[in-house]
Order: sequence, then structure tokens, then C-alpha cells
Amino acid sequence: MKVSKGKYLAFTFFICMYFGYLLIQKVFPTGHILKIPIIDDNIPLISWFAVPYLSMYFVTIVPFLLSWHHKKKLLATSLTFLSAASIAYMTFIIYQTKMVRPEIIPHGTFDFLVEYIYAMDPPVNSFPSLHVLYATLAFLCTRNINKELGIIIFPFAFLTAISTVLIKQHFFPDIIGGVILALLAYKIIFKNIVSKNSSKSLNDHQPILFVNKI
Repeated sequence: MKVSKGKYLAFTFFICMYFGYLLIQKVFPTGHILKIPIIDDNIPLISWFAVPYLSMYFVTIVPFLLSWHHKKKLLATSLTFLSAASIAYMTFIIYQTKMVRPEIIPHGTFDFLVEYIYAMDPPVNSFPSLHVLYATLAFLCTRNINKELGIIIFPFAFLTAISTVLIKQHFFPDIIGGVILALLAYKIIFKNIVSKNSSKSLNDHQPILFVNKI
């Protein structure tokens, strides 16, 4: 059974998403502190936002599942996510950043969940935020594939984005970087592929008119 290019790229993206990030954490364990003090120093730690933070991993899968049997849209989705992730990783290499986290004395389930996130994800390579990048792309691609599901995905993507600063995993500039990269990748790659294929499809179905010259 022949596997489409979009599926190959999808598998490649998810490998990079998990294992590639683990590798780059160990290669670049330190970095610069990139924050806006007047904003970041006044954002409180709200531990229950650990739930939407972790939901990013499920939200990211949605556009891949929706387009899995649609070759062109799966190709557009896979290439967009993979390209955006590659640019983010290159940014980590060129400009290493790190997060300064507060010390937590757990008093409840959500505090322990934040502590677990801290233990699993070192506070390095924070700009741009991959959580924001993937959640934003998931919303944009899903909206294009299925508008109704796009509306449902939006609040999850939004909560994921703000959760990054509310559990002190990222600074505010990291959010901005993630959103901008997602918008550019979607506009330049996803929209370009889908619009080209749509135009081609329309042209293929146009009747051919033969005009007899006199």
C-alpha cells in the first residue's frame, strides 16, 4: 500500500515534535532571559492552567486526523507544521532563551501537575513558544478544513496560548513569537498549497470551447 507524501511528512513532524525537542534540550541547556518585566512580572501563577497547557498535545492532532484521507490538505497541514517547527528549532540554535520559574510548594492536584510539567520540560529554548505555535496552527488549519470544528477548537487553542504564561512556562514575548510564526507559516505554506490545488481543480473542470475560425 502506497503511503502519501503528506503522511510521511506527518510522521516526520510528530517524530520531530517529541524526540527532536528532547534532543535539542540537551544540546542547548542554557540561554538568555527574554521577557517584558512590566508584563511578565505581574502575571500570576494559576496552576489549574496546567490542564489546557497539556491539552495542546491533543489539539495538535486534530487537523491531521481531519485531513488524513484528503491528500492535498494533509500535505498542506504536514508541511506547514514541519516547516514551522524547523524554523522554531533553528531559532533555538541561533538565539537560545530560557525561562525563570518560581518555586512551587504543592498544595493541591494542579500544583503537583505544574511541578510535573516543570520536571518533564526544562526551562530552555522558550522563544518562540512551541505550545503557542502548534495550538495556533491547529486552529488555523482546522478552521480551513472544517469551519464548525474550527470554532470548537478555538477556545482550546486560546487557553493553551495563555496557559504558557499562567503556569510560568514562558514569557509574554514567547507567545508573540509563536503566534507570528504560526500566522506566517499558515499564510505562506498552507494557504498557498490549498489555493493552488483549488485553482487547478477548477481549471480541470472547466469546459473546453472550440471556436471555428471562418
